[in-house]
Amino acid sequence: MRKLIGILEDDLEGRIPAFRAVGRVLSQRGFEVVVHEEAATFVEWLSSAWANVSLVSLDHDLGVPREVSGTVIDPGEGMDVVRVLAGRVPAFPVIVHSSNPVGAERMMLSLQDAGWTAARLPPFGDHWIETAWMNRVVALLGL
Repeated sequence: MRKLIGILEDDLEGRIPAFRAVGRVLSQRGFEVVVHEEAATFVEWLSSAWANVSLVSLDHDLGVPREVSGTVIDPGEGMDVVRVLAGRVPAFPVIVHSSNPVGAERMMLSLQDAGWTAARLPPFGDHWIETAWMNRVVALLGL
C-alpha cells in the first residue's frame, strides 16, 4: 500500500492542479496525494485510510454551499477536519495552508492542544506549493 498524503482544498483552477503536480513528484518517493474539496468527504476518506496516511494538509475556507446534481452540498471548513483529528491519537503531521489568519490560528491551536505536530504555511506567491509547501512536506516526513 502506498503512503498517503491527504489534502483538503477547494481552489479548482489554481491550488488543486498545483497539488496534483507536486503529487506526481511525490509518487516517485512512494506517496500518493489524495485531494478532497469538502470536509465531510475528507473525513470519510481519512477514516478509511487512517493506517496509511503519512501527512495531511488543510485549507480552512472551502467556499459556500453549492448545488451538485440537484443536491445542495455544504463544503464545510478545515476546522471540521481538525475537530475529528483532535479526538484521535496523533498519528502524522498536519500542515495548515489557509490564507485565513483567524481560521488557521484556531486550527493550529486545536491541533497543538491535542498533541498533533502541526505546521502553519500561509499561501504566498505564484509557486508556493511547488516550493515552500513541498519543502515543508520533505522536512516533516524526513525525506
